[in-house]
Amino acid sequence: MVENNITTGVLSNQLKFVHQYNQSVISHLCIMINGGSSSDEEGFEGTAHFFEHILFKGTKTKTSIELIHAIENLGAETNAYTDRDHICLHFSFQGKYLAQILNICEDILLNSEYDETEVDKERKVIRDELKYYEDTAEENIQDQAFEYFFKGNSLAHNIIGTRKSLKNIDAQTLKKYAKTNLVADKMVISYCGGNDIKKVNTLFEKHFKKIPQKTLQKNTSKQEFSYHIFDKKIKRNENQCYALLCYEAPKRNYDNRVALRLLNNILGGSGMSALLNLKLREDNALVYQVESQYLAYQQAGIFSIYFYCSKKNIKKAIGLCEEELLKTMQINISKKQLDSYKLQYLSLYYMQLENRLNICIENALGLLFYDQVKNIDFLEKELKKITAIDLKNIAKEIFSKEVSKLVYI
Repeated sequence: MVENNITTGVLSNQLKFVHQYNQSVISHLCIMINGGSSSDEEGFEGTAHFFEHILFKGTKTKTSIELIHAIENLGAETNAYTDRDHICLHFSFQGKYLAQILNICEDILLNSEYDETEVDKERKVIRDELKYYEDTAEENIQDQAFEYFFKGNSLAHNIIGTRKSLKNIDAQTLKKYAKTNLVADKMVISYCGGNDIKKVNTLFEKHFKKIPQKTLQKNTSKQEFSYHIFDKKIKRNENQCYALLCYEAPKRNYDNRVALRLLNNILGGSGMSALLNLKLREDNALVYQVESQYLAYQQAGIFSIYFYCSKKNIKKAIGLCEEELLKTMQINISKKQLDSYKLQYLSLYYMQLENRLNICIENALGLLFYDQVKNIDFLEKELKKITAIDLKNIAKEIFSKEVSKLVYI
C-alpha cells in the first residue's frame, strides 16, 4: 500500500516492511522484534536485553570484531535497545551501501553463534550496566516503581534483569529466545532513504526470505493483569530527594492516545510553559526539573510524574503536583490556549522528525503494534479534533484513580 511517500508491503514469508522515500544521502534501517522484556520467562529476567547484546557478538562467518569492522568500514553506525514489549536494531549508513548492510543483518539474524564464551563475557558487561542503573537514582526510581506498580505481572521486572537471573541465562536460553522470536509474524523492517521501493523490496526478499514465518512455540497463557497501589519511602545516600508519582493509564490500543500525549505535553513536557514546571519551579522554586511521561504497552499503561528537590521541599512539591492534576479535571481550557498547546506539541514532533532515524523507528512501531503507519498529516488531523472537554475527560479517567508514590530520601 502506498500513501504519500510511505509504502508498506509483505515479503513471501509474510514479514511486513515499510519504506519511506527521501532524497538524503544517508539511509536508516530498523529491524523491530515483538518480544521485549515482558516476554522473559520467570527466573530468566533480562533474556530479551541479553539477546539484543549477543546479536553483535559473532556469527558463523564473522567474529564480533569482524562484525564491528564490517559495519564501520562502510561508514555506518549501528545501535539497539530493548523495551518492555519490543527490541529494536537500527543502522544508519550511506544509501549506496544498502545491499552490504542487509547482508550483515541477514548474517546476524540467521547465523549468530551464541557462543558460550561470548555469552560469559557479555554477562560481565551487562552486570556493569545494571550497576550503573542501580547507582543512578533517576534511572533506578522508575524501575523500582514498575516493580511495585506491576507486581506479579510481566512488566514488573527490570529490563536488564537481576544478578541472580543473569546467572541463569546461557547460550541455550538465547537460542530458545531466537527460535521463538526471530520469526516473520513477530518482526517488521523499516527503511528510510533514497533507494526506490522496487530495489528495497528486492533486497529485502533476498536477505530476509529465510526467516521462518511463524514460531513453533506458542505461548497460550493469558496473564490476568492488575495494578498495585503503593506508597514507599526508601533511604538512599543522595543529596536530594527523588520522587515518582504513578497512575494507571491506558495501554497501546487506546483510541484517544494522541489526546493523552497532548495532555502529557501540557502537564510535564519539555517546554518551560508546562504546567507542572510553572507551578513547581517558576512559581515556587521547589525543583530544578519536573516532567511527566505516558508509557503505553500491549498489556497496560502508566502515567508518571518525576522530579527531584531538597528534602525539606518534598512534601510540598508532591502536594502541588496533585493540586495541579486536580485542576486539569476541573478547568476548561480556552480555545486560544488549546490551539497554542496543539502548536507546541506539533512543533515538538516536527523537531523530533528532523532526525530521520526517529522517523524510521516510529514507522516500525506503527507497523508492529497498529499494523499501519501514520505520517505527520494524520497527527495534524487528530490534533484538530481534540477539544478541551476531551482533555478534561481524559484527566478525570486517569487522575481520579488512586496515586502511587515512590520517594528516595
